[in-house]
Formats: sequence, C-alpha cells, structure tokens
Amino acid sequence: MSFYSLHNYPTKETLFLLNEIKASGVGWSDTFDSVIENFSIRINKCKIDSVYFTSAENYCNNIISRSNSTGANAINNSVSLGEFRQSSILTTSFIKSLNEDSKQNYLNKIANTVKFYTSPFYNNFVRHITKQRPDLIKKIVIPKLMGISNSNDSFRLFYARLLEYNGFYYEADFLLESLEVKNQFKYFNNKANVFSHSMKSIDEAFNYYMLAVNIADNNHEKSIAYHNQALLILKRRLKKKYEEAETCCKLALEYRFGKSFWYPIQTIILLRIDKESIRKTVDILSEYQNEYDLSRQQLRSIINEIKDKPKYIKADQYLLEMYKPLITNDIDGKNNGS
Repeated sequence: MSFYSLHNYPTKETLFLLNEIKASGVGWSDTFDSVIENFSIRINKCKIDSVYFTSAENYCNNIISRSNSTGANAINNSVSLGEFRQSSILTTSFIKSLNEDSKQNYLNKIANTVKFYTSPFYNNFVRHITKQRPDLIKKIVIPKLMGISNSNDSFRLFYARLLEYNGFYYEADFLLESLEVKNQFKYFNNKANVFSHSMKSIDEAFNYYMLAVNIADNNHEKSIAYHNQALLILKRRLKKKYEEAETCCKLALEYRFGKSFWYPIQTIILLRIDKESIRKTVDILSEYQNEYDLSRQQLRSIINEIKDKPKYIKADQYLLEMYKPLITNDIDGKNNGS
C-alpha cells in the first residue's frame, strides 16, 4: 500500500493536472504528449485490486483502535506521500521548460488554492521557483504555515527543509516541532541544520547530527549527517575541530561505498586550505587534484568557496596557470573559426 501511494497517487494527480494544462494550451507543446502517455502506463502498472484496499484499511483501523498504540497516525505513516516522488525527471523537466508567463500563471493558481501544499506537483513547482525567487517564501509559504503544520508529517518535513534552506529558521523549527513522529532521521538532521545557524546552539547541532547518524535507515543518510557536521565546523571556522571535520568527511565518503560524492571532497580540501598557511594553498590543491582527478570546473567551485582573500588569489592564479594553454587554444580556435 505504501508503494501504491508513493507511485500511483502522485502520478494520477499529475496526470489530471497535465490534462488540465493541455486543455488550456498554456505552456504546452506536442512534445509533452509523451509525458501523459508515460504517466498513463505507470498508473496501469500500479493498479491494485479493491480487496487489498479493504484489507489495508481494516489493518490500519485495527492499529488505531489500540488504546496503548503510539502509532495513532498509522495511516499517515503508511500512505504518506513521502519525499514527494512527484519530483521525477519528467515533471521537473516540464516545470523548467515553462516560460515566465506560464510560471506566473502557476503562481496565481497556487496563491488561490487553499491547500496547495497537499499537491506534490505544486510543491515541486514551489521548490523550483523559490530557488530563483526566494521572496516568494514570504508571499506564498509563510501565510500557509499553520495549515502546513496541521497536514501530515511528509508535508511538514518538506516545508521545514525548504524554509531552513531559505533562512527562515524559526518557521522551520516550528514545523519540525509540529511533527507527530520525531524519532526519525529527517527530524534530527533538519533540527541540527536549524541549530547550526546559531552560535549559541552549536553543541545542540552536533548532538542532533549524531542522533541522525544513529537512527539513519541507510548509509546514504549517515553520509549526509556526517558531511553536514563537517560543514558546520568549516562554516563556523572551529579550528580546534578541523581534524574531527576531516574525519566526518572521510566517513561521509566511506558510507557512499566509494562512489563519487563531490561535496565531502570539496569540504575536506577547504578545511585543509583554511588550516594551512598561504604558501601551502597550491600544494594542497595540486595534491587533491591528482588524487581525485578534479576537473577545471570542480577546482573553480572549490576556489570560489575560499574565504581568505590572499589564499583565494593564490588558488585563482594556480588555476589560471594550470589551464592557460587550454584557454589560449580555446580563444585561438574561436578566432580562427570566425
């Protein structure tokens, strides 16, 4: 049933909305007909006999009826929409393809929808659009805060993360504290993220990150919590904890089973650069460039995050010297082509 709710309900809702969009003709083109066809196929694959729904409903009602049960929200837990599986490649691509008029049309519709936050499609749109326009958090999300706090845990967690990411820490914490089930990775990790923005609560942040590691369901979650802890140490420049942060980065990489995971690599390099003298900046970049075969884009990403101005200049010169032949060839090629 959990599989059905995660894969079928959001798909059916999206199919309905996409058909509405097609009928209106706003932001639609023939190329998106394949999207509707794909969703229709997914719905048919997810069909479940009604007898299973009855059995599941009876099972959930049986749990809820137990007076000593701590799972009073068993139905919410079992058939929540999770971390919005609606964020598929198809829907995300469709949203990104909208022009400004189409985006404004969606914003108007969302603003006039009382409980827009219960629609995975709209939530995905809000997440996408607020990256470009964080001011919409105040206009669209904050006025619905009480409603979101009375929805299910999945929606609360989604918006708590969105609010924390955009700097609304008090509001994010309000949603986190409204959760029915707090004994879970996302609560502890997001709670730590909120605390990490306050100098007075750094120790609390570390405690919550370790709770997140201990309760994580999988290695991917552990990796996230360890890296977040390292990021906190770097951002606050807690130099006495730099070795601990490097260990956290190594654990983050280890729990990803050796697969490429860029962010801990970037963090560990920034820790080393911040810890060492300016003279060692180039040596550190060269060492890790060889170890991880870092690209020009990855090196640029690291250098842009260096806070110390002399070290930034030194690293920038290193990058320019390293790729000077390539840059020269690119320019010559363009000139010859013209």
